[in-house]
Amino acid sequence: MEKRRESVVLFPFMAQGHIRPSLALAQLLDQKGYNVTFVNTPLNIKKLHKSLPPSSSIKLTEIPFNPSDHGLPPEAENTDSLSYNLICRFIIASPSLKLPFKTYFTTLLNYRMENIVEKMELVMGESEKGKEMRRRACEIKEIIRDATRDEENYKGSSVKAMEEFFNAARSN
Repeated sequence: MEKRRESVVLFPFMAQGHIRPSLALAQLLDQKGYNVTFVNTPLNIKKLHKSLPPSSSIKLTEIPFNPSDHGLPPEAENTDSLSYNLICRFIIASPSLKLPFKTYFTTLLNYRMENIVEKMELVMGESEKGKEMRRRACEIKEIIRDATRDEENYKGSSVKAMEEFFNAARSN
C-alpha cells in the first residue's frame, strides 16, 4: 500500500517578489515528496506553467480575478504590470480573492477549517482590523521599496534573506 503524501497549498500575493520564492519553495516541497498545490490568478498561473519542469507534479490552480472590477488595467493580475500609483489599489482589491479561494480550499479539503477561515476573514475581510492591515501593507511596501533599492549591486535585505533561506533549505 502506497504511503499517503502530505499536502501543501501555497497562495502567494500576486507580486513576483512573493510568487518566485513561493514557487521555489513549492519545487523543494515537491522534490521532498509533498503534494503541492499552487493557487493564483489565471494570468499568473499561465506564466507559471512555463516555469515548471515537465517532471514536476505541482498542481497549478486558478482562482478568478477581474482587475477591471477594481479600476485596474485588464491584464493587472500582478504588481509587475502596474505603475507605482496603482499598486495600493491592487492591494486593496486583493480581498476580492477571498471567496474564490475559500470556495476552492473548502472543496479541496471537503470540510470547513474554522481556524483557516478565521484567519482569512481577518486578513481579507472588510473588518476595521482587515482594512488597517491592508493600509499598513501599503506603508510597509514603501519601507521595503526604500530598503531594497539596488544600490551598488546589493539586492536588498529581503532578497538576500530569501537566497540564504533557500540555500540552507537545499543543503538539507
